[in-house]
Amino acid sequence: MGQTIYVGLARPGKAQADPCSGTSETDTPADVHRAQIATIGSWRAKWTASAERRRQRWLERQKQNEIEKRQKMQYVIRRKACLTRLYQARADLGMDNMRETGEPFMRYLARTYMSDLRLLAVRHHLRQQVMTPADYAEMMIWYRRAQKECGKSAAAQVKKQKK
Repeated sequence: MGQTIYVGLARPGKAQADPCSGTSETDTPADVHRAQIATIGSWRAKWTASAERRRQRWLERQKQNEIEKRQKMQYVIRRKACLTRLYQARADLGMDNMRETGEPFMRYLARTYMSDLRLLAVRHHLRQQVMTPADYAEMMIWYRRAQKECGKSAAAQVKKQKK
């Protein structure tokens, strides 16, 4: 490591033949070859070190992504378990959300001439499953539609009674 390798410049004390080439008149082909090897070796060492650093950063990112993905999955599992426990506790106390949100939905299904057995099956399914926000939203859309229909029919009956 103590030896200085001059790359791209003529060594001190030698006349320079071509300022662009970095070689001097007295350089032998072996000197030029050694300088080229030193340049290539230096470049290769830097490049491999840089590639290794990039690879390490990539591996760290992959590990971090895996950890984040695992944490998200565990959060979803914990959330579902918590919701299921809460819902089951409410159902055990007879406070399941069939009374709060499900009954209008069941009335809507009943108006579609479903059999009582089928209605019981739907009610059982709703009690067993934790209702997702999408299910709730769909149920409320049906409920509002049913309310509008009921409102129209009630208004029509009032008009008939007045006549």
